[in-house]
Amino acid sequence: MLLATLFLAACATASRLSAVDTRPAHIPAVLKQDCASATELPERPLGKAETARLWARDRQALGDCGKRHRALAAAAEALEGQGGSGSVAGRE
Repeated sequence: MLLATLFLAACATASRLSAVDTRPAHIPAVLKQDCASATELPERPLGKAETARLWARDRQALGDCGKRHRALAAAAEALEGQGGSGSVAGRE
């Protein structure tokens, strides 16, 4: 009886090990986008309002890029923790 119990326990362990997810890892494309380049400045003097608007556009793009980078880093860490398989959704 003890021997049969040990064999059954071994089979249960083997079936759990064979259930590893072997699908390729997936990181959403939005997380892999390049950061926006700096805003092109015109070849003329800028007024205060235009300077503020262009500065704000650059700061927004930098913030968006930082969010994507942090989400990509989190996705990579999650995949490393899984052994490189599965799917990770993007975080905002």
